[in-house]
Amino acid sequence: MNTLERIRLASAFFSNERLGFRGESDLLSLLESELGSVDILDRPVKGPQDVWMQAVAPSEIYHVCASNLDVSAEMSLMLGMILGSRLVFKLPSAGLPGFENKARESGEAFGLSVECLHSHDPQRMREADAVVVFGSDETVQMIRLQTRPDRRFLAYGNKISVGLVFPGTAGAELAEKAAWEVAAYEQLGCLSPQAYLCPDFHEAEIFAEQLAAALEKQEEAQPSPSRDFEQEALIFEARQRALLRGNRLWGAREHRPWTVVLRQDGFLETGPGHRFIQVIPGSDWESILKPWKGKLSSISLSDIYLGRRVLSAIGNLGFSRVCGVGELQEPRLCWRHDGRPRLADLVTWITLENKQ
Repeated sequence: MNTLERIRLASAFFSNERLGFRGESDLLSLLESELGSVDILDRPVKGPQDVWMQAVAPSEIYHVCASNLDVSAEMSLMLGMILGSRLVFKLPSAGLPGFENKARESGEAFGLSVECLHSHDPQRMREADAVVVFGSDETVQMIRLQTRPDRRFLAYGNKISVGLVFPGTAGAELAEKAAWEVAAYEQLGCLSPQAYLCPDFHEAEIFAEQLAAALEKQEEAQPSPSRDFEQEALIFEARQRALLRGNRLWGAREHRPWTVVLRQDGFLETGPGHRFIQVIPGSDWESILKPWKGKLSSISLSDIYLGRRVLSAIGNLGFSRVCGVGELQEPRLCWRHDGRPRLADLVTWITLENKQ
């Protein structure tokens, strides 16, 4: 099966909006933008200076999956199928039942080897051509130390995302969009917003109230799943800490399954997830985010047109993606995760020079 055939199969097999593509053309565009040609994995393609180039996919890729979400594992599965590589997935201790079924079915459909491991196999990892890790910074560092230095290593550690509400743009409709991206995936991924920054203090208070109402409405449409004792304890601790610092809260005293915090101190910290969101007033939003440089993933803007004025600042802070409020959890396939290409970082290149 060549690359084009695998793309056609992937378009049907992985047809899913959460992976950021709508059809075969989007997958073709991904290969063309990152590798320069759809055929370059199958044969040499003429490039600049009269040289021929071919991309070589890893024979085997070892993945360490995140414990909180399976969407990153499913994306890795699809990309590995397109490359035609053998795939090994080290699953979290709790497992990913839905993903395991998808992995088994895709291996059969594509005629490729896909294995799911329930315990880490360092020797198997060292034999793989490439290693991809999703998880905490501590997990990334541990796996990095076990990986051979001559192997391709891609790591996706701790990141956070935020929203920016420009003055004059707050409203019930915007709050509903924000509530959706807070509730999606129970706010457990790197694309989940931890806070919305509002340069205007008065508007920040209004937006916090609107967001609380929108989260209550979202709860009716998409009820929070049950939470274990540890999760509830983390939420309780975060609420108490916010109250002790003199912040205003919505949802806490009413024992609601969501929380809105209006921070008075202009300080950003990560929350416990599970629909716990901060609204931070302050005109100097860049200073609020500066301590998090290197840990910032995506930013959603209340007005994309106004956002053009601050793109330079956004870039300097290290964000790899800018979108509208309500779109944080739905990145396009062409997004370069953490600022790096999805496929080009995995392949190696052969260059054929003919000077005759």
